[in-house]
Amino acid sequence: MPLSDDDHGSSESPAIHGEASKTGQPGTEGAPNSWRGSPEFQLGETHFGFEEEKAGQNLAVLAEALYLINLLLLPGLAFLILVGLWFNYKDSAPPLARQHLRQTTFVSLVGGLLIVVLSGAILALGGLDWEWTWVTLILYFTCIHSTLVLFGMYALIKAMNGQTWRFPLIGPAIPRSTGKNDQN
Repeated sequence: MPLSDDDHGSSESPAIHGEASKTGQPGTEGAPNSWRGSPEFQLGETHFGFEEEKAGQNLAVLAEALYLINLLLLPGLAFLILVGLWFNYKDSAPPLARQHLRQTTFVSLVGGLLIVVLSGAILALGGLDWEWTWVTLILYFTCIHSTLVLFGMYALIKAMNGQTWRFPLIGPAIPRSTGKNDQN
């Protein structure tokens, strides 16, 4: 079906002249008709831009994303949202989402303790005035933090693929009810 000039967005937008757009959605004034109000491009409460292949996949992705946001952008605030999700969905979430929520909450707590307690121990043992204390502290913090971020990115990939995954060493065991991955 050929597209008209209006479909290509080459005609003047009604918003330029102070009129409302035909879609009622801001920012879609010059968009082709196929984009206006298309359900594939609208995000909702449980739709994050892709279809769930497995039950709980979107919640698992959200949990892993919040874990990374807690480490990289908004420490504390993202953790509180993550803990709130855990308390809301720990009993009712599908197994995939429950495992990722449990893991991100637990690893956030353990990772936070690793960083705070061992950094405090390094400072207490070395003192504030010794330069090797700061070298050790910065090296320790950088290694632990970047390892947690790297594993968090891998867990996000697994969640996006609808798979369970366990953080090495500090991750909680995967319950048998979630099954094992064939593609690990």
